[in-house]
Amino acid sequence: MGEVMAQLPPLQYGPAYAGKSQKGVGEEKERGEGICESCAKHLKPDIFDEARALVTGDRHEQYGDSSMEFTKVARAWSDIVGYAVEPWQVPMMMAALKIVRESFCHKRDNITDAIGYLYLANKFFEDDRHDPE
Repeated sequence: MGEVMAQLPPLQYGPAYAGKSQKGVGEEKERGEGICESCAKHLKPDIFDEARALVTGDRHEQYGDSSMEFTKVARAWSDIVGYAVEPWQVPMMMAALKIVRESFCHKRDNITDAIGYLYLANKFFEDDRHDPE
């Protein structure tokens, strides 16, 4: 896996961030530093509550238990890529997808969904559903 990643070109930031400072990208930074003003004004405190409400309310009602869904997705992805993908990795990868999309075009939905996926990923840790080691 590491060899494949080494062959990939570095992540390029898309039009949503063209001309924006990328100070601190790949470096340690202070909390909040490096967030462009356009993004900062959309990060309202309620976005976290909104994300949690989506994944524990509407989306839970539409798709059922997230751990069961992620188990099914992990099995499908494992068949496609030819190596084991664990259910706890699914929400992490889905959050990464939303973060990459956000780098090309700001859309509140990208950030809300990424937070929601990370919330669900954290549930695997809190519920002791997996051991990544």
